[in-house]
Amino acid sequence: MQVGNHIPIILQMLNKVKIINDLNLSDNALDYTCVEPLVNFVLNSDQLSSLNLSDNPNIKAKGMRELMEGIRDSRSLENLSISNTGCNQTVGPAIAEFIDNCSLLLKLDASSCSLRQSVNEIAQALANSQKLKRLNLSDNELCIGGKKVMQQLGSGVSKGGTITRLFLSKNAINDEMAISLLKNLAESQTLKHLDLSNNSIGEPAGKAIASLISKTS
Repeated sequence: MQVGNHIPIILQMLNKVKIINDLNLSDNALDYTCVEPLVNFVLNSDQLSSLNLSDNPNIKAKGMRELMEGIRDSRSLENLSISNTGCNQTVGPAIAEFIDNCSLLLKLDASSCSLRQSVNEIAQALANSQKLKRLNLSDNELCIGGKKVMQQLGSGVSKGGTITRLFLSKNAINDEMAISLLKNLAESQTLKHLDLSNNSIGEPAGKAIASLISKTS
């Protein structure tokens, strides 16, 4: 609907309703000016469980950092999508803090956010997550972080013990990185779905996948 310029008045109206559970603002020309009204709306709501801000690239990294920091104490948010919102690796620490603080969070879509090496901090936060079950980190240039990022991510998923679905497609992950990831995921007791599609893996990683499958129920 391209409602970006009208977000303050729209959210003021919705605040009066008080029973909004699911707010989808994807592809709506949101920008930095929308951040403060969004933060206020989320924090004033005891009902909002799902917020979709995907495909709003003009919010950009500064706005997304402020938004993630602002909504991390939400009392109701369970599902958040920030895919393609203009993020970069500077937003990674704010996402990690959000995971640490938002105790009800079940699903997080941070695909297409150019997070790169900052996923290390997100991986560390996963070890302490209380309920997060679904994490989408597809298309984040994770190949730039190399083997270390995959090692930390696999370890974080295993230590946290809550992730059931992990999406890592379109990250140019090679065999060495994939093997490191799979080795550290072997300890997970919860993972049921792993997406490694559209990466640069071949026979060595294929053998590691087979080994992981053989060890898990």
